[in-house]
Amino acid sequence: MPTEQGGEELLAVYFDFAMPCYRYLHRPTVSRVFTEMQHSQVDLSGHLRDETTTTSSRAVVWMLLATASLFKATERLAASEKLAETYYAAALAALSRETGRARLESVQARLAVCLYLLHTGRPNEAWHNLGTTVQLAFALGLHRTRAGPATEDVVVRECRKRTLWAVATLDTYMSVMLGRPALIDDREVNQRYPQALDDDEMTGVVSSELVGDRIIQASIYHVELARIAKRAAQAQSSTQTQTALQKVKTASAVMEELAVWQKSLPVILSGVVHPSSLIPIFRRQTMVLRLAHAHATMLVTRPLLLVEDTADVERVEK
Repeated sequence: MPTEQGGEELLAVYFDFAMPCYRYLHRPTVSRVFTEMQHSQVDLSGHLRDETTTTSSRAVVWMLLATASLFKATERLAASEKLAETYYAAALAALSRETGRARLESVQARLAVCLYLLHTGRPNEAWHNLGTTVQLAFALGLHRTRAGPATEDVVVRECRKRTLWAVATLDTYMSVMLGRPALIDDREVNQRYPQALDDDEMTGVVSSELVGDRIIQASIYHVELARIAKRAAQAQSSTQTQTALQKVKTASAVMEELAVWQKSLPVILSGVVHPSSLIPIFRRQTMVLRLAHAHATMLVTRPLLLVEDTADVERVEK
């Protein structure tokens, strides 16, 4: 375990830099679990004597420490990578001791594993782990909107939404990267998007009139962009042969969706404000969304590279 100060620094790196748009965790809860792990006694076999937290919750913390270690600026890169692998091994050990029914933290920990494997250049292993993650998410019903009681814990309710859509977003990007069908069928999903609530606002009565910029907003826009890209990828990978004109019409329709998405961005994420004028987390989110939009544009227009002239295409089709 890192020291208390060192651990808090790594958690700050994770939430403020490493994962600007995959905001599926509740930061105060993660900090609480880390503190409990710090003060728990560990026996010679590596098991916690004071079982105040679940193994999956501890795995989440280990994975956050592992991921943050990759991003933390240091002159000794090899040492950081070795430390990250140590934390990663600790997370896998914790998950191997998990018993009983799956929990929300079980999905979150495995999603963190998938993201870590991508960061360390292991996409096929990440794809394999993503399959298990998706199955657990569906087993927990994260893909369904559930009519919970009015007293349902806001943190649990919102983290269920956040986690499902984070998994779905990663599923979309990995399917595009690897050229494989997506694991999640959107027709089976009716889960709502998360509310625009930052972690420190998930207490007490939630107001329906929320104003101001929030960190979670970028995650929601990231999900919407991924869903647009997913529809484009599915149209391109369809087994039905498309004519050149159909390709043009499909690309034009999706490009209109991208334009509407871009216009819907709040000022702070739209690029109107120069990134250097923003606080670090908003600066990071702005750049990630701009890159994601550029990648989506390339994906959508890729089939048009072999179309010479749309006017000629229309005449031939007629």
